[in-house]
Amino acid sequence: MGIPTLQDQIDGANAYEALFVAALFEQWAHKVADAARIQHGERVLDVACGTGILAREVSKRTGSTGHVAGVDPGPGMIAVARQRNAFCGQSWRASRSSTRIANWRFA
Repeated sequence: MGIPTLQDQIDGANAYEALFVAALFEQWAHKVADAARIQHGERVLDVACGTGILAREVSKRTGSTGHVAGVDPGPGMIAVARQRNAFCGQSWRASRSSTRIANWRFA
């Protein structure tokens, strides 16, 4: 078995969204956002965002003056996050390097 193609990764991320997000993670997104006390206008970075379930919830709270950025090591996860969140005013990045992530500007 070789290195998975981007399409293989996207297919896996879509399965993750359909099976795991719906069954396990979706119910927690609003609770995590509540605990973080996300406010209108804030800038939020979602690390290991997966397909963006928490970022979707957070973007409802930050509104049009805020910004939500998601980062994940999986290009397939980021591709699905972009697709599912196309109209949320969010930015998405894929990286396997924590050093590179630390040097990104999110402000």
